[in-house]
Amino acid sequence: MLESTRELDRTFVTESSNIVKPAIASGRKGFFISRRLIVLHLLIVSVALITVAFAVHYFGIKCQHYDNNETPVVLEASTENPPSLTANSVVVDVRLPKNLRPLHYDIRLLPWMEEGNFTINGFIHILIECIQNTNKIVLHSTDIEIDRVSVKIANNAEIIEIDNFEEDVERQFFIINLKSTYSLKEENRYNVSMNFTGILNEQQHGFYRASYTEYGKKKYIAMTQMEPVDARRVFPCFDEPNFKAEFSIILGRKRDMISLSNMPKIKTTPIAGILDYEWDYFERSVPMSSYLVAMIIADYSYVESNTSHNNITFRVWARHSAINQTKYALEMGPKMLQFFQEYFGIDYPLPKQDMIALPSFHGAMENWGLITYGEQQLLYDPDTSSDSHREIIAQVIAHEQAHQWFGNLVTMEWWNDLWLNEGFASYMSYIGANHFVINELQSVMGVDGLITSHPINQPVHHPDEINQIFDRISYNKGASIVRMLAEFLGHGTFQRGLSHYLKSRMYGNAVQDDLWTALTYQAELDSVKLPTDIKTIMDSWTLKMGYPVVNVIRNYTYSLITVQQERFLMDSRPTLNSTYRWWIPLSYSSKAQPDIVQCGWIPEYSDQVNISLEATENQWVIFNIDQVGYYRVNYDQNNWHLIIQQLREDPREISVINRAQLIDDAFNLARTGLLDYTITLNLTHYLKLEVEYIPWRSAAAGLKFLDSMLCRTEIYGIFQDYVIRMVDELFHHVGESHDDQKTLHDNPIRANTQTIAWRLACHFQHCGCIQRAMKLYSNWMNQPDQHIIPTHLKSIVSCTAVAHGGKKEWEFAYAKFNTSNSATEKDDMLEAMSCSSQAWILKRMIDWTLHGPLVKTDSIHMLVYLVRNPLGRYLAFDFFKIHWDKVLRLSLRSGIPTIEALFSIATESFNTQAELNQMTEFLDGKLRGHSGPISRIFDQLMERIERNIYWLDRYKASISLWLTQYSEDISNFTSIRLP
Repeated sequence: MLESTRELDRTFVTESSNIVKPAIASGRKGFFISRRLIVLHLLIVSVALITVAFAVHYFGIKCQHYDNNETPVVLEASTENPPSLTANSVVVDVRLPKNLRPLHYDIRLLPWMEEGNFTINGFIHILIECIQNTNKIVLHSTDIEIDRVSVKIANNAEIIEIDNFEEDVERQFFIINLKSTYSLKEENRYNVSMNFTGILNEQQHGFYRASYTEYGKKKYIAMTQMEPVDARRVFPCFDEPNFKAEFSIILGRKRDMISLSNMPKIKTTPIAGILDYEWDYFERSVPMSSYLVAMIIADYSYVESNTSHNNITFRVWARHSAINQTKYALEMGPKMLQFFQEYFGIDYPLPKQDMIALPSFHGAMENWGLITYGEQQLLYDPDTSSDSHREIIAQVIAHEQAHQWFGNLVTMEWWNDLWLNEGFASYMSYIGANHFVINELQSVMGVDGLITSHPINQPVHHPDEINQIFDRISYNKGASIVRMLAEFLGHGTFQRGLSHYLKSRMYGNAVQDDLWTALTYQAELDSVKLPTDIKTIMDSWTLKMGYPVVNVIRNYTYSLITVQQERFLMDSRPTLNSTYRWWIPLSYSSKAQPDIVQCGWIPEYSDQVNISLEATENQWVIFNIDQVGYYRVNYDQNNWHLIIQQLREDPREISVINRAQLIDDAFNLARTGLLDYTITLNLTHYLKLEVEYIPWRSAAAGLKFLDSMLCRTEIYGIFQDYVIRMVDELFHHVGESHDDQKTLHDNPIRANTQTIAWRLACHFQHCGCIQRAMKLYSNWMNQPDQHIIPTHLKSIVSCTAVAHGGKKEWEFAYAKFNTSNSATEKDDMLEAMSCSSQAWILKRMIDWTLHGPLVKTDSIHMLVYLVRNPLGRYLAFDFFKIHWDKVLRLSLRSGIPTIEALFSIATESFNTQAELNQMTEFLDGKLRGHSGPISRIFDQLMERIERNIYWLDRYKASISLWLTQYSEDISNFTSIRLP
């Protein structure tokens, strides 16, 4: 599943959302969202926000914020009440016994969607097979009320008598104990049936409801989100991925609505005794896991493709008023489905594929045959949505379609192998795209370089732990090591091996060793030479946290290189150490040998290897070509100078991806003390010649950290001036161009480059950028029905204009927010409104979180944007103190966007001992002692603040000296030109 925070958290370098599950998150599958675990997440987030505001309130220094994270994470809340602040003990043994397995479910649900009555009447019949004799039946069930009188167990005509029932609330078990004279016998089949009732909740998990306004009328929609462990909230079941079964579903609905499920509808009948209600019957499904079951009831329209392959009915559903925004999804969906059928060599096994755009949902979920998307992830309006947003839609669709094979057809045995679903789907959505490096690989390295990271394959037990692993490690790192695997195997062998794996496990489950076995079989068949078996290589990447830095040390006299490995840690404090080692594939190119040279491996059991080099002492060498390997590279000082010289003379001699890699590695190596900041900052000089998007994205990420660390220091002015002059050439090269919309539509990379030029320039107060933004926005205000601002610049232009304007600029954004029918434009305007520098306006918006015109989901998104505004962060402090419980309850009932991004925003500039002490004291009083997901969040939060303190003390002086010494050289850059 994808979590949608890959991006609500857009700042000056974020042009697009990443596909993730988020936590963004692909679903989590899809892209993504949350659960019980959110209660604790939200509490921490709120605490973080309060503390940030506290610091700003007392220190009076405000830093503008921008974020390079494009990977959305969306989480879901699971309780209406504020959490207890006492410590919790986590039950580890939460797995169902293996003595029974389900074969088939008959499910009948009637959700009532009327004001004052949002209940669900349900009936279920489960055909089970006994694997081992037992005198009890254990099912998952939570948040539903089972009518115990209705519970029946039978074997053919024989009724099995029940002794009593138990509920294990902590394990979410409903236990049926049989009378002592009865037991279920091995190899026999039994029928279990019961009635139950539930609630059509507002918490974005299980079977839940959302409301929206269309044509002036309030409407409700009922929808499901089962992954990972919420099918048990909808009907009693065996809610683990390896308990696959077939499902026959019947849904009740009002006559003027439609219902959808995984399979096609086969008939409709009236509901006896209930006027204007009907039953919809759906075909029996293929065997699948309970988390993939999907049901929707709505007043919706659809469009249908005429190009579907293999007689597959392909439809896209949306609100009636938004159906005209489905054209692009209807074009891309069948293409993606056909591509994966051919790539995997396996036909899509269902007769139909529905994709549906849902309000108040963020991310996407790969339910088999009925993929759900947030409106921003599926709907595209060329008049209001940017071309980068169109790319995101294509990527999200590809991610979810890939899941129909990797995840649905073959499913992980248990959640510790979640990365088999998410990592592969994320990789498949990027095949052939250079953006993979910046969106997936470089973005996750910051998280995976923490002491508090975790392995891709990690044991999980409790539902809170399961929810916790829907994160960047499973998605982004999983995709990155899959990409590395495909490269060293060869793409043909990789593709054939995947097909073999899927065919051998179809309709079943798998662990990662099953994949290694299939790929090993194919590699041997294709005579691929590897230093050891695939399992040994890949276990070194999946069973360990973190990643290496490869140190390249040249012997210039004898043209030899010593290549060493050590674990890379974002924490540069010298007391930290690690003995982790990996199997590392090596490749390089040089001035003498520009083609890729595959030069062997560093074994897991070795610190270093020696390599003969095809380069003279005056020729540069670059390792990890196109950043295929999941590692960083550091060089001796002379080789860095040779690389810098080449970049200043002609950067085109080095590939675009490697230029991005060099920038990203240099900033992060310097951040941890492995490289002198003088070399990193000297490297950035070449950027005045750089016009490509990907290297600038990497540069923006590096500048982001310096910006957050220096913004409250006395040297920020000269740092700001340096960045302005560095980006000036790019802004005038692409930022001020007058490309028409069609040109940008046909060249989305240029649109992305324009976007990053504007974000950098306007954030660092480039006069030309600000004046141009104010002019564009003013023209739009004068002609509100015209498309004055290019769609990819709308959020930047609007935010800048509102920040530098006043009441009328804000009110125009608010009016557009209220009248737009485009989810992306509404989000752009919500962000712009939150950029205001007027304290009274921000205070009014903050008050809206309790009582105002916004729906709950928009209120939460608004808080995300407000906390990026230093003034908004300051104003939030007293509000949160006074209304703590109310704000917390609001948050817990809403879908919460970009939880981890929100942490980053709230605390990223904390770099003083006073801030650390304040945070420690506050968290000790409120949160310390909790177990589960809260512990890692707390640890990472404190680790980052401690690391920032150390960094500022160690590196600020040298950066200040460099900026001062090079001020004359900087002045030789093209002077700033006002429009």
